[in-house]
Amino acid sequence: MPASPSPTTMEPFEFPDNIPALPQNPLPWSANVITARQLLDNVYVRALQTLREEDSDPLRYKLLSSNIIDTMIPVLEGMDGEVPQLWIHACAEIFGPLVYELQVSALTAEGIERDEIELLQPVSEEQTGRLGRPRKHVDPEYPKIFAQFTGGSKDLEPILVISEPHPCVYKPIICPVFRPSTTFH
Repeated sequence: MPASPSPTTMEPFEFPDNIPALPQNPLPWSANVITARQLLDNVYVRALQTLREEDSDPLRYKLLSSNIIDTMIPVLEGMDGEVPQLWIHACAEIFGPLVYELQVSALTAEGIERDEIELLQPVSEEQTGRLGRPRKHVDPEYPKIFAQFTGGSKDLEPILVISEPHPCVYKPIICPVFRPSTTFH
């Protein structure tokens, strides 16, 4: 089993002004696909505008982040089979860093320094040398860490869900890391 992943910070991400346009299609896209793409883009643009504002409050960041995770990602997943997977992946690769930045912005707006915030990676991938998806490993130490923040393992269920056919689906986990040198007043 590979070594446990360590907490990291996410590399800076250059956000485009909009999500990608739908690719060319021999037939016109259905009204549902066009509406879903427009909905995704509207939420994306609103969240990006909020990130660029300097005076947003933590609640606004959290609401936008939750809306993306709970509503927009299922819309994007629902487009699977209707649009090319490459387009879905391109959108997902934009929404992931956006959610990260929204959650980090919420914490910094609450007074937590950015360098005290780390992205926890509870799942690591192992290349097996076979075709298909890499094997996923859940680090057994992370539920213990989360239990400290949430008060018990029952609260962890919404954070980490192991399911089929997707080997591991999980929400981004971003939390302040309190180092021993941190003092509280």
